[in-house]
Amino acid sequence: MKIAIRLLALGLLLALSAPPAAHAGRGRPSGFSFWIGKTDSGIQTGAATRFYLANAPETGDAGTTEALREFPMPTSGTLSELRVSLSADVDAAGDSLVVTVRKNGADTRLACSIVGSTGTEMYCENVGDEAVFARGDRVSLQFVTAGSPAAVLPGWSLRFDPDATSEGILPAITTIALAGNSDSWWGLGCGTVVNGSDVTRQLAMPIAGRIVAMYVRSSGVIASGNRSVDLYKNGVASTEMTCTLNNAAQDCSDVIGQIVLNPGDTLTAHAVSADAATLQGVNIGLLLIPYNPGEFALLTGASPSVSATNYMYMNSAGSGLATATEATAAGYLPPLLLLRAFALVSVAPGTGASWRFGIRRDLTTDTALGCTIADPATNCSVAYAIGTELNQRIAWSSVPSAVAPAAARAMLSLAVKAR
Repeated sequence: MKIAIRLLALGLLLALSAPPAAHAGRGRPSGFSFWIGKTDSGIQTGAATRFYLANAPETGDAGTTEALREFPMPTSGTLSELRVSLSADVDAAGDSLVVTVRKNGADTRLACSIVGSTGTEMYCENVGDEAVFARGDRVSLQFVTAGSPAAVLPGWSLRFDPDATSEGILPAITTIALAGNSDSWWGLGCGTVVNGSDVTRQLAMPIAGRIVAMYVRSSGVIASGNRSVDLYKNGVASTEMTCTLNNAAQDCSDVIGQIVLNPGDTLTAHAVSADAATLQGVNIGLLLIPYNPGEFALLTGASPSVSATNYMYMNSAGSGLATATEATAAGYLPPLLLLRAFALVSVAPGTGASWRFGIRRDLTTDTALGCTIADPATNCSVAYAIGTELNQRIAWSSVPSAVAPAAARAMLSLAVKAR
């Protein structure tokens, strides 16, 4: 009996003294999410350093100026499980790629390397290290190449664990300089160019929840005048969430307001500039509390062909890019549960015309997550639970009807949950 008690006590002592497992300890909640990226910007073919937006990259997103690729964290939490996949072999011995998560302009331990060899090298991961962030910290993703690697396309994912239960993050990112003395709108959740019209940048939210904080980061100091930043919900300016970048300012935030969202509500980022000489990009981090814990959104936008099937990225956007080459657009996902899909076009298809939007898996399989927008409608949605496996390739597809629909901007959204 005494031996049993001593063994039990020893077991308890060992359990208490053992190091915490990944994503355990520190009171982390279970409602984690993923940041997912894929671009058509191939890695540099010579030794070079480039930066990407980690959670909502634009197509053609790589840049030499880190300030344009920094995302402001609207809450505290931990990034981990960095996984990087390339579209083909990085190349021979002496050629390599090192990918590093950066915090406030400095390297973190969260990094992985793809080193060329005589075999096929196109994947790396780091599932042991972490990078801890506070509110207002800046995140970027650094790519460093050595030798003469092939210009292959990169895709990646990062796990995000918030410090508070079931918090999520929505980015609104533009690396395009906002024009002075003008109104500009851009899409939530995906890197995208700005526009002078709200309707062409609206994204239908696929999840319900509350936006409770907004952090704004300009790529440079506002030298003169000011820039007011807010959000549009269902085409109407919201006074609940706004902040202003004044003279000599590069950051602002609003942690007082609240915007309630239901599935299908549209959301757009908006800025009014009163500084004719200052043309920085503006990146926005939104703190979202989902009503269904653990759900988060993958959002994208593009201008698809009205005469042929196109494919679009799962969590990025560019200057109207949709492509006829599915392999270019297909991103690499972690294990997810795909729950609901929403599609919104800026112009109704027209008499006898329609669009079919759907999710594709591994370049061949159409899933049940698809819906049709027929004139005079401008939106559609569908709910159907479908699972993905690690590094399964996923893309949106757009199929126009035989009667060509009107040219339109398509804004697509997907509700997902990590599994």
